[in-house]
Amino acid sequence: MSVITCLHTIARKTAYLLLVALLLTSLSLSYADAQAAPGASFTDTENHWAKTYIDWAVAEGLVNGYEDGSFKPDKSVSEIEFLAMLLRAYHVVGASDEKPGDWSAAYYDYASLLNWPVSNNRAAQQPFLRGDTAIILQAAVRGQAATENQSVQWLLDEGISKGRASATIAGFDSNESLTRAESLTFLFKLKQYTSSLSDAVIPQEQTRFKLQDIALRDSSDRLVKKLGEPARIEPSGNNYNWYVYNSSYSAFAMFGVSNGQVVALYAMNPDSWTMPLGLSLGESLADIKKKLSAAAISAQEQKDISYSFSMNDERSAYFIDSQSGSKVIGLLHQLQAFSGAKPASADTDKLRNAMERELFDLVNAERAERGISLLKWDDVAATAARKHSEDMMKNHYFSHTNQKSQSPFDRMKAEGVSYSRAAENIASGYANSILTHYILLNSTSGHRETILDSKLSRLGTGVAFGGEYGIYYTQDYFTPN
Repeated sequence: MSVITCLHTIARKTAYLLLVALLLTSLSLSYADAQAAPGASFTDTENHWAKTYIDWAVAEGLVNGYEDGSFKPDKSVSEIEFLAMLLRAYHVVGASDEKPGDWSAAYYDYASLLNWPVSNNRAAQQPFLRGDTAIILQAAVRGQAATENQSVQWLLDEGISKGRASATIAGFDSNESLTRAESLTFLFKLKQYTSSLSDAVIPQEQTRFKLQDIALRDSSDRLVKKLGEPARIEPSGNNYNWYVYNSSYSAFAMFGVSNGQVVALYAMNPDSWTMPLGLSLGESLADIKKKLSAAAISAQEQKDISYSFSMNDERSAYFIDSQSGSKVIGLLHQLQAFSGAKPASADTDKLRNAMERELFDLVNAERAERGISLLKWDDVAATAARKHSEDMMKNHYFSHTNQKSQSPFDRMKAEGVSYSRAAENIASGYANSILTHYILLNSTSGHRETILDSKLSRLGTGVAFGGEYGIYYTQDYFTPN
């Protein structure tokens, strides 16, 4: 397995809420049956199925309508709106606890204190789903972690919910957004079920790895409902497809999906992750090991590249920046059954295209994390890169200089690339684009400098399967004249 880099520069002169918040005011919810709010009158609730619950909630000061006289009972709520209503309903956190400039902080701080499974998504950009509601309510009442299906079944078994379509997990419609009317109904039913919430801290080891509020075993329907349609769905070479989200490289993420179930998670942005045992990206590998010292794990270390361990039936691979104090900078988390790296299939054009695009995305995500300008994909450079990977594979060599004595810059020029600055990285033998990216990033032979070079502006990548090393990678970078 090998990596080589090459750089060429041509000297040249250049001139260089209102979060329509649910108006959560002070409240004192009663345990009695729902009663109509004296004087409450909305233009859109008279014949609504949840009118009784709406009137009760308004009478108790839990929620208000809008200035236009409507209540909008079928409008979706966000996680923080529901969390705040829940905590205020039980007098755990109130308006007096809210902080100037960030009213949501007090509610999230309390949830974090007890290690509740919330996303802490203050921006409220993701839909808050009925399944999310079940997970939070189960944790709040029972003081323990549970999967979405387990939480839904608990609600059904205890009579807190009868589902949306039917009193079954499927009929609960976990992947549908929670409405204002539904949220008030849940809270009323919960108040009838219990007069208090649990104050137990959920053990850290029960916390699930989550990427942008998506966990292993979640459905692909939930993934798409939460994050929208991916930019690409492509093969991984490891018995699942990657759902690639790259609309923002600062939040770049990939989700492995097999048979409608999420089986793998990858990202390098620390804020995108929720992890057990206080683990987080950005800390040193030594700190990660300390936190894992008491856990039942099976660990494996690839020096200066990664540290992998198994916990239960899940496998985590933490990727390291060996040139920044062995700081952990990326995580691939998979179900154990899918964690074995498998050789790329030589007969799959789709896999080759996928690995090329992933290699490009990973470079841009890395640059975004470090505040470096992003690169643009270049088809001409990609053609040059793929041709070189194929040439190395077919002619059994590994070098920047081909058997015609052409340098990377000769090859790029011959393909039609006109540049003021150019560079090339090559690698071979590594099973996938993620591992290859971190091999190159941790190299001390110039590859890292190329990846992080702010003076380069375009990139094309090329992959070829076969030959002595099994797989060959080429990255051709340049800045146009």
